[in-house]
Formats: sequence, C-alpha cells, structure tokens
Amino acid sequence: MSPAKRTGKSSGKAPSTTPPVSPSSMSPTDLRVLAQALSDQVQTLTAELQTAQDAQDQAASLHTTQLQTLRAQIHDQAMEIQGWEHRAASRSQDLRLLLADQAVEIRDLTGRLDRASRQRDVMRDDNDHLLREMALAGSEIHQLQSRIHDLERDLEDSQTAGQLRM
Repeated sequence: MSPAKRTGKSSGKAPSTTPPVSPSSMSPTDLRVLAQALSDQVQTLTAELQTAQDAQDQAASLHTTQLQTLRAQIHDQAMEIQGWEHRAASRSQDLRLLLADQAVEIRDLTGRLDRASRQRDVMRDDNDHLLREMALAGSEIHQLQSRIHDLERDLEDSQTAGQLRM
C-alpha cells in the first residue's frame, strides 16, 4: 500500500481567503465575528496538527519496531547460519531454501520499512503545511483584534465628543 499523496487541502475547513470587504470598512461586530471565525479555524488547524503529529509518532514507532524486528531476525538468522556451517553437507540444500525464503522476507520487511518512511515524510509535510496555516491565521487574528481595539477606541471617542456637544 502506497502512502496517501498530499493534495494541499486540510481535512477540516478550507483555509480562509481574504474577505471581499476591507477590515477598515467593517463594523466592530463584523470584525469580532471574523476574528472568532479565524480563532475557530486556528483551533481546527491545531486539532489537525495534533492528529497529524500523533499519526507521525505512530508511524515512527511502527518504523522503529519494524526495524528492531528486522535486526533481531537478521541476527537470529546469522546465528542459525553459523551453527549450520558445522553440520553435515546434506543440510546445504535446506539452508539454501531457507536463505531464499528469508531473503524474500527481508525484502518484504524492507519494503514495509520504506513505506513507513514515506508515510512519515508525508506526515511531516502535512505538519509543516498546518503550521504555516496556523501562523497565517494567528497573524490575521492579531491584525483584526488590533483593528477592533482601534475602532472601539474611536467609537468611545466619538461618543464622548457627542456627549460633550450636548
């Protein structure tokens, strides 16, 4: 089984696009809604990142386990071969058959290790992609929160000025 290819899309919500309306022309309420949506997106991306990291950890653990198993099998096979070298010549045909079977098994295990490595690499790419999306969303949230703060201050100033005129 080959590893899944990255399509560039996360499994959650689609990445936000630049809103059609400039944030400076949006009301504080609209900016709060937009900031909440971006905050929700950051939470979703964080959950996806954690899921991807967990999957990467599992793949790495599987990779390590398979590598240890392969090494143990190779060691055991080497020890068996050393013992057989001292036995009768009639066993040589049996050894050849066993070695051929073990070579097939080693190739199979090596293929499984290669697939696990490729899956790990895909998961790392996915993690990197999610980290970039989170950074972008965090930056957008920060800008919107600053804009909300500025607008609220302007609103308070205009309300204060309106009360002074009365």
